[in-house]
Amino acid sequence: MTKRTSGTSPLTSEHCLPNSVDADFTGQILIVKADALLPEYRDAKSQIVRCTHGNGAVPTAIGRSIFCKEIASDKTAVYYREEIEGVADCKTLPAWAKRKIAEQETEKRTQQPKSPGKPPSLLDELNDAKAEAAVRNAATKENPQTKKRDSVEI
Repeated sequence: MTKRTSGTSPLTSEHCLPNSVDADFTGQILIVKADALLPEYRDAKSQIVRCTHGNGAVPTAIGRSIFCKEIASDKTAVYYREEIEGVADCKTLPAWAKRKIAEQETEKRTQQPKSPGKPPSLLDELNDAKAEAAVRNAATKENPQTKKRDSVEI
């Protein structure tokens, strides 16, 4: 049976997916080992993090560092791969963590540019402007009363 927590007691390997310690951590919700934290931070709020990048995030890489953001505070932290308990099993996380992760996922989806993986280029913006102009021109041809005067006769 998996252990559920209120959010203040330390999380253990019971809160992780089985055999996830050897997984690629990039973008995953991770549980930091309580022993890796100072005694005053050995609780779920400090242990639940999202891996953003780092050589240690990939199990076959030479590096050990994993760069993370704490779920509770959104602060950046760095851990070694051996300080990670594993990938979190979202079913066993505290309710506050599930809500916070869902909020962050929703915010991330709404802030993504039109072309995933890269910001829009000037060419993309130009093509969007051309498409909008074509729609406006088509609308004015259908309804000539909405035409605007471009120049003023003197």
